[in-house]
Amino acid sequence: MSRVTVCDVAPRDGLQNDPAVLEPRVRAELVDRLAAAGLPRVETVSFVNPARMPQMAGAEEVVAAIERRPGVAAVTPRVCRARTTGDVSGARVTG
Repeated sequence: MSRVTVCDVAPRDGLQNDPAVLEPRVRAELVDRLAAAGLPRVETVSFVNPARMPQMAGAEEVVAAIERRPGVAAVTPRVCRARTTGDVSGARVTG
C-alpha cells in the first residue's frame, strides 16, 4: 500500500504570495498551531532577502519562537544556504 504525507507550506509558500506582511510572532504561532493540529510536516520560513520578499522578513525570529517538533522544517534557497536554519528538524536547501 502507498503512503502519503501531508506537508503544509502555508507559513512559507502561502504567505510569500500574500500582500500582507505578518509579524514573526504571528507566523510562529501559525506554525505551532498547524503542528499541534497534527499535521505531520510544516514548512516554516524561507531565509531570503527581506527587501526582495518582505513577507519572509524575520525568518530567524520565527525559527527561534516555534515549538520544536519533529517534522517542522525551514527551507533555505540555494542563494542563502550559508545562513543558519538553527535547530530545526528537516532543514533543507532548495534550488
